[in-house]
Amino acid sequence: MNRQRNIMDGLAILVTIFSIGILCYVGVLFINGFNDGIQATTGLPTAATSISAGVDSNIGWVLDFFILMMFLALPIVSMILAFFNNIHPLFFGLVLA
Repeated sequence: MNRQRNIMDGLAILVTIFSIGILCYVGVLFINGFNDGIQATTGLPTAATSISAGVDSNIGWVLDFFILMMFLALPIVSMILAFFNNIHPLFFGLVLA
C-alpha cells in the first residue's frame, strides 16, 4: 500500500537527530569533566590517569566518525525504504543512478 507521509514523520526524524546531537554534546562535557577530576586527584595509579587522558583525547575523532557514519547511513536507509514504494523498477534504478 502506498501511504502518504505527513509532517509527523519528518518531525520524528528531526527530533531523533537533534537528540543524538544533544547526547553527544553532553557526553563530551561529561568525559571532559571526568578527565579533569581524575587528573586533579592525587594518589591515583598512573594507569588510571593515562587511560582517562586517552579517552579524553580520542573522544573527538570517535564522535566525528559516529556522526559521519550516521549521515552516510541515512541515504542508504532511504534508498532501501524507497524500494518498497509501488513504482516501476526503471524509476528506482534512475533515482539510484
